Amino acid sequence: MFSKRYEMIPAPTNITPERAAQMLFSEPYMPTGLGFLVKKGGKIANLEELKGKALTVNNGSISDKWLTDNEAKYGFTIQRYNKNADAVQAVMIGRAFANVADAPVSRYVATQTPMADVAFVLDSGRNFGIAFRKEDAAFRSQVEGALECIKTDGTLAKIHEKWFGVKPDAGSSSAKVYPGTGAPDFEGYDAAERKAACK
Repeated sequence: MFSKRYEMIPAPTNITPERAAQMLFSEPYMPTGLGFLVKKGGKIANLEELKGKALTVNNGSISDKWLTDNEAKYGFTIQRYNKNADAVQAVMIGRAFANVADAPVSRYVATQTPMADVAFVLDSGRNFGIAFRKEDAAFRSQVEGALECIKTDGTLAKIHEKWFGVKPDAGSSSAKVYPGTGAPDFEGYDAAERKAACK
């Protein structure tokens, strides 16, 4: 995107202060968090139950950072993989207890893998947004208008249920239209009032 090969990053991208300093974000469109994917039958009631267990993760991801920061606190061990699919496979064949990834990713994997369940979701307070170059505020506004329209008419909620197997909470970023343009409380947010022209 920075080299101008692409106009935006529509792939799920966590909105963080560090990223918002480098790029513009749309308003949030999906809450994330950490999903703990286990082999069917596995249970996790709380983080303390992870003591002594091996957890897999996609190397270098936000999930990897959380695991690294909390490894000593909760007493688990980390297995890092270059692809999340390999990290999931390690759980399915019994090399590890759970795979940790963004909650929507874990939910999607569970819909595609009959042997898998999402046993626990840790709310991080984070959301996904669409990323743009700093100088593309007008284009961001145009895309955000379309995003607000599919929230308003319920299309985004239907897509969420189709791919993740659950409806989004009514107050979540998958249903809520935010004032202004961009991600509130992050650099690049424009509080000027605007209204999407939905057809």
